[in-house]
Amino acid sequence: MTAHRPKKLVLVTPYYWPAIGGLEHYAHTIAKGLQAQGWQVEVITSGKVAQTLTHEGIKIHKLATNLTFFNTPIGFTWTRQIKKLLADIKPDVINIHAPVPSMAIAAWRAAKSTPIVITYHAGSMRKGRIAADVPIWLFEHLVLPRMFASARHIIASSAFVQNSFLKPWETKTSVVTPGVDTQRFKSTDRTDFSSPVKLTFVGDARDSRKGLAVVLEAMAALPDCRLDVIGQAPEQPQERVNYVGQLAGEDLVSAYQTADIVILPSTTNAESFGMTLLEGMACGRPVIGSHIGGIPTLIEDGINGLLVAAGDADALVDAIERLKTDPALARKLGHNGRQTAVVKYDWRSRIKQTATILEASS
Repeated sequence: MTAHRPKKLVLVTPYYWPAIGGLEHYAHTIAKGLQAQGWQVEVITSGKVAQTLTHEGIKIHKLATNLTFFNTPIGFTWTRQIKKLLADIKPDVINIHAPVPSMAIAAWRAAKSTPIVITYHAGSMRKGRIAADVPIWLFEHLVLPRMFASARHIIASSAFVQNSFLKPWETKTSVVTPGVDTQRFKSTDRTDFSSPVKLTFVGDARDSRKGLAVVLEAMAALPDCRLDVIGQAPEQPQERVNYVGQLAGEDLVSAYQTADIVILPSTTNAESFGMTLLEGMACGRPVIGSHIGGIPTLIEDGINGLLVAAGDADALVDAIERLKTDPALARKLGHNGRQTAVVKYDWRSRIKQTATILEASS
């Protein structure tokens, strides 16, 4: 990086602070970390109305959303607006966060000769609904390959994403998984389970692929458990189920620390990593995830967590009962999970990796 002028980065993401979610958190943390390393960072994202604001020293350009299609924001003039912003900012490199298509396509079309690094966060985004899956199929098969081919570099959010979707471009692909702030998400000294046993599910449960329906089915066979659902969710009144809503900051950390078991029984390969499981591991809690998508790259079954078959409520019940009846195993998984988070997934190393890739690509 030159001494006389910091490198300029434009980070393009469909969702960003203050929205809460895995992609939002990833993009926000990378932007803050790069800014702290001396990069000049500006963010282009979607919003209900057009506005430009500054948060934590980072200028955020929110482009007005004209409509939302299956949780995908769409703006009819985004390409023109992004082209104008890029002409004014004159970035050295653009980091486009995908796979949510509309803003990614607009930024790619607007970039012209500016180097692009694409951060690809998920597997297939198909939702099992024809109205959504036809345009998603067209995007994944006709547009994404062209975007990947023109990118200077590609960042995959997990080895699963790289191996499953980015093989044709593996020579210019690096894996930079999400990380966790292990100084904030800390383990407590609590070892015994509460009564009733507290299960914690964190995620956007409006997305059926996160597996909340599997958890609710399992609850019928777990009379000595209660469930906290953290995140946006269509409330389905059920005994011993508490819909907490969205949490952030220390409230979210506390929710993990007071959980007995953190669960994420995702049902499709769209789950590229399992960020909420990593946060639970960082807090020293035993975790249970589905053996699908990128989750097995994070959880080593029986070592730092438990894996169950996707969509199998009976298997989830068995795993929960196993932890309830074997406190030594629960303690071991919690301890090893914390060690995994500290040694392999601290955010600082992810920011350094990303900075190196962007520097080489600019």
